[in-house]
Amino acid sequence: VGSGARIYAGAVLGAPGFGHAQDENGAAVRVPHLGGVVVEEGAEVGANTTVDRATFGETVVGPRARLDNLVQIGHNARVGADAMVAAQSGLSGSSELGARARMGGQSGVADHLRVGDGAAVAAKSAVFSDVPEGAVVAGIPARPIALWRRLVAIEGRLPRLWGRLIRGAGDGGRPGSGGTSGRAHGGEGDDD
Repeated sequence: VGSGARIYAGAVLGAPGFGHAQDENGAAVRVPHLGGVVVEEGAEVGANTTVDRATFGETVVGPRARLDNLVQIGHNARVGADAMVAAQSGLSGSSELGARARMGGQSGVADHLRVGDGAAVAAKSAVFSDVPEGAVVAGIPARPIALWRRLVAIEGRLPRLWGRLIRGAGDGGRPGSGGTSGRAHGGEGDDD
């Protein structure tokens, strides 16, 4: 633990990572975790946060990184300098959160992934692929924030669009019959 680092009540540093194999009968067998944990200078580890020790090598919380309460950092993961992770979030084993990157509350990053330097993961998002440097992602699965916003806007309109589609299906979609083909590309009065 580096100088000026703060470890709050109930935090656990160095618990075995969640690594298991199966024996010949399919029963779970714990994989030994023989590595350690490094919390660098000025970092903060919040109350009831767990930083698992590495299988081999080190799980690292970088300088001045901030881990909120109730955060899970998996074995062999790396949290970069000045990165921040909000409450109830998790960085799975062997993943990396880059320098100055952010994870919003209740977000998660799957194993063996990288969230690039300066990137941000919105609250309640699930990351299943690498996030480029400086990118902002949201949703499940996490997508670039502009795409996520469009998808959320469309989702709210789906019931109305579905109703229009069903109403138009009974008449073959003939123009002027209330079907959809007459306004397929937008038209007067088309607010969708």
